Amino acid sequence: MLFRENKNLKGFFVYNNPHDTNVIFEDGENAKANASRSPLKKVFGADYIEDEILGVRFKISPLSFFQVNTRQAENMAGHISDLIGKKVRTEESLIDAYAGIGTLSLGLASRFKTVVAAEIVSQACTLARLNAREAGAKNFVIRRGDSLEAIQKLVDDTGPDAFDELYPTIILDPPRAGLSPEMTDFLCERDFREIIYVSCNPMTQVRDIEKLMKKGRYVITSITPFDMFPHTFHVENIIRLERKA
Repeated sequence: MLFRENKNLKGFFVYNNPHDTNVIFEDGENAKANASRSPLKKVFGADYIEDEILGVRFKISPLSFFQVNTRQAENMAGHISDLIGKKVRTEESLIDAYAGIGTLSLGLASRFKTVVAAEIVSQACTLARLNAREAGAKNFVIRRGDSLEAIQKLVDDTGPDAFDELYPTIILDPPRAGLSPEMTDFLCERDFREIIYVSCNPMTQVRDIEKLMKKGRYVITSITPFDMFPHTFHVENIIRLERKA
């Protein structure tokens, strides 16, 4: 009856959180819905829903992150697109750390030689690959695992100097806790031309930005907040930094 009366409902899942914490999917990092040890069980309906950002279709599962305010998510993706610019950089590649299902970077794939998306959640990686395939983005590469470890492997594989030339731009969209000290140290040591830092927690973002400016010689060139949850104090904030010459 619930599904008959509301055609917008696509599926119904039950999630069991055995921990005394507000981390929603603490045990879901490697889980699949309805797997024997998964905390998430499908009761009825589809395995995922679909949405569209800047003309790119995305499949979204309950175990993968996606912004609930689609209109503002599209505005954010459009703003990042404008910050990066319309120039096609066939000699350069883009890194998207904490990439989720590719929401912020999949639409940028046509402008770069390669887009490397680092994501730790298994099902998000599966959907990112599916979304890239359906979008025809053959140069969209998903590296599953901790973002810092995945990016450090790129450095090891290409060599530090070649890495800095090939990957001048990085998008960061970490969880509310912000960047780890190890990640901020890594960013300070490397020679990224630009960093685009997306945050749902300006407090941890400020902490990380201060370190990047002090130790990494970066300067802020743009700050743009987005009212993702109207009538609350929550905002998404996008800061662009450039490396000093």
